[in-house]
Amino acid sequence: MSTVHPDGSPEAAVIQVTLGNDLNIVFDSFPGSRKLANIKRDSRIAMVIGWDENVTVQNRRPGPTCQG
Repeated sequence: MSTVHPDGSPEAAVIQVTLGNDLNIVFDSFPGSRKLANIKRDSRIAMVIGWDENVTVQNRRPGPTCQG
């Protein structure tokens, strides 16, 4: 997942995700993480999902909703 720092530079991290029953992508983060702070400030993210056999998913939609 890539997010945007306050100065506009990218922040990228490998994360673990799961797919919810409603087909939303779900992930967790520590409360004080840069990733979470970046998403709360600017919800634009980029993700690459896939690994085996060059199968990936790309999607463009509104950014995540932070809960918890």
